[in-house]
Amino acid sequence: MTRWISICFVAIIIAFAAWVWHGSAVESVESLDVAARKTTTITDTSSVIKPTPAKITPQKREWAAENGDSTRSIVHNIVASYECSDCEDSPFVAHSPGEAAWMQSRGFPTHEQLEHMDSLDQAKLRAAADQGNLVAMGLYGEILLKQGQRNDGINYLFKALDKGSVYAAYGLSESKMPPQPFADKYAAASYIRLAYLLGDSRASDYLYKHFAGYDNGEWEMIDRDASMYFRRLREAQAKKFGTPPPILPRPPTPEGQSSDQ
Repeated sequence: MTRWISICFVAIIIAFAAWVWHGSAVESVESLDVAARKTTTITDTSSVIKPTPAKITPQKREWAAENGDSTRSIVHNIVASYECSDCEDSPFVAHSPGEAAWMQSRGFPTHEQLEHMDSLDQAKLRAAADQGNLVAMGLYGEILLKQGQRNDGINYLFKALDKGSVYAAYGLSESKMPPQPFADKYAAASYIRLAYLLGDSRASDYLYKHFAGYDNGEWEMIDRDASMYFRRLREAQAKKFGTPPPILPRPPTPEGQSSDQ
């Protein structure tokens, strides 16, 4: 009789423990399910997040302040800044709004900035360059080259090139031309070819116009060096920024205009 009482007592204890464990397990599963639903809810909200509005660059704010806050006046100013009816046609002159916008985004100075480079406020130019302005970086680098500060000038040009400036390739080409020390005409030509590889279709005409007279073997060497520059640049950009800046082709010259007019 005593043994049966003991057995019944043990059975009761086991049943009670099983009930308690079951309740805890159900509660734990429900907690996990709530957490999962919360996670799903948070994830789902990403589909209704509003897209980030287009960035307004400091240059656009400046133009808007001077000419009225309208897209039309901003676009007009971009085109006017890069057009030049009296200039020799070159990669530094725009023939359309699209081409002007491309030049601005790729670090090209306006023809007025190039013409009056020596009279620009260098303190302001350096401040803008140090803040990452592509146009200022290219211009300041070229000014330093002209002043004999070759290493500092090249450093600014390479930084601009890393950040997506196509114009910097032209500046680096100048750094390899006489009377610069360590002049190398093949390297100078290779940097113009690099500009072409970075999307500037008009660099090709510029290259053949300013570096005429090479034979096939020399052009092969120039192309090989340019390809090496391009590969190293993209590798460095990927390492610094995760994703290299996109290569966007320069808009073609509108029909009825020629690149040698």
